[in-house]
Amino acid sequence: MKGIFALTPLVAALLIAGCGGGGSSGGGGSSSNDGGPSGTALKGSAVKGPLANAAVSLYAADPNQPDGLGELLDRGDTNGSAAFSGVSVPDGTTGTVIVEVVADADTIDLTTGQAPVISRLLSVSTAEDIANGGTNYPTPLSTLALQLALKNADSPDGGFAGNDDGNVSQDEWLQALGIAQEKVKSALGFDLLGDDVDLFSSPPLITSADDDQAKVVQLRTAVEAVSALAAELAKKAKEANAASEESADSMFSALLQDFSDGTIDGQSDGQALNAFSDIPNLATEVTQDPSMLVIPGTDGVTVGQTNTVVADETADTGQAEVDTSTASATPADPAPAKVESDLDGDADPDSTDPDIDGDGVLNADDPAPGNPDRDDDGVVDGDDAFPDDPEETADSDGDGVGDNADAFPEDETETVDSDGDGVGDNTDAFPNDSGETADTDGDGVGDNTDPCLLYTSPSPRD
Repeated sequence: MKGIFALTPLVAALLIAGCGGGGSSGGGGSSSNDGGPSGTALKGSAVKGPLANAAVSLYAADPNQPDGLGELLDRGDTNGSAAFSGVSVPDGTTGTVIVEVVADADTIDLTTGQAPVISRLLSVSTAEDIANGGTNYPTPLSTLALQLALKNADSPDGGFAGNDDGNVSQDEWLQALGIAQEKVKSALGFDLLGDDVDLFSSPPLITSADDDQAKVVQLRTAVEAVSALAAELAKKAKEANAASEESADSMFSALLQDFSDGTIDGQSDGQALNAFSDIPNLATEVTQDPSMLVIPGTDGVTVGQTNTVVADETADTGQAEVDTSTASATPADPAPAKVESDLDGDADPDSTDPDIDGDGVLNADDPAPGNPDRDDDGVVDGDDAFPDDPEETADSDGDGVGDNADAFPEDETETVDSDGDGVGDNTDAFPNDSGETADTDGDGVGDNTDPCLLYTSPSPRD
């Protein structure tokens, strides 16, 4: 069996709960800052590094719009510590919501003290998760994942489960969010991001003394690596062409378009991207050692030193009292990025892999070719006799009833024992009487109480 992945906690919760494909609100778009309807405050931060004083907008998600943005639910900002402020999900809102963070003239990247090199970040959550205290962290990685999901939710290709009918259903949308996350982690996660990292809700900065600082460092290293890679591409373009006007921001936008099919090849929808026209070998640049790239805006701090950034920024992000010695002592070791995702990690890229998710079911026969465990019960679909039933995984006797529900899992002729007497209903002459199982003479009286087993009538005198 090939290596497999598991859905991240937020996406697994989305699929299990069956949240709506798009958010809805009875409260309209009034801001919680101006006397609008009550709601639940959005918690989290926008990070590349932490963005202070950025504009934040919260929208109901509409995956049938190219940008995914439906009804505007609220507006606010990030405060001086880069935390969301004044943004709430109105009471009564349900389903998925999109968080948009846009840098303006006042926005500062707390890592560098300068304007951020990437000006727009996106992430997704659900109104229900936010109401339950869930956090959200828009980053370059969450932006890549969201855009990939929007582009491919209706597609049946590349591991996605769409039906190509021109309309994105609730199930297609939720499945796409999970698959897109895994594709981003596979290609641009730098081998740092495990199944327990959710690109939308896991913190890429220290938020409390309870954080797993090693995991925070790994996620943040991947975030900084993508940003540094975009800056390096802009630098290479200018080295090749002094008239180039490309920036880290424009290169990141080009990467968003390029990776919309899960592959970085300098094209989008079959057309060459102008931003990469001065890059002689895009694949070589993308797959270089990320640890030595300089975090843009810093004085020579490299991606491999991101752990020191995470440890040192807590005074600016309101966590000065947290002991960050673990982060300081735990640098991440990022591997080179890949130009194409490989969901099951079998070294066969998704574009050519006949079993993209490595579940033992060929893509053509798999209703969810990018999800190896459709019912999330811990058994991959190819080994699961009931891949869409989380309560069942095996059918030992092949009778169509799962072993957990089958009173006789080793007997293909029996599945139920209504009276619990150890004899299956198909064999039991008295399936609802635990004191009887047979009627040898067929007289309607069980053998255990029939004084005359050789007579067909109740009494030999009859």
